[in-house]
Amino acid sequence: MALTEFQQAVCRIIAANRLEQGEAYVAGGVALNLLAGGRRISRDIDLFHDTLEALDATWQADRRLLESHGFAVQAVHERPGYVEAVVSKGQDKVLMQ
Repeated sequence: MALTEFQQAVCRIIAANRLEQGEAYVAGGVALNLLAGGRRISRDIDLFHDTLEALDATWQADRRLLESHGFAVQAVHERPGYVEAVVSKGQDKVLMQ
């Protein structure tokens, strides 16, 4: 799988919320590597939404959920339609867009 154990843990934690909403999906390098069986580890995970409202709602929910599991979440950029944040725990970190 083209994800580190840390990246897998982050994805598993937010997956249940994302599936319930039905308005977000993983794309970009992570998705391509998983589908193609690639081995390249991405430095970021790209999550896409169908609406601006879905992005706003899931960003806030994901942030609270990750923090409740002991992850630090630091927003790098927050703009309408785009959020970039670093999710970390200990020495591990991943950029989420």
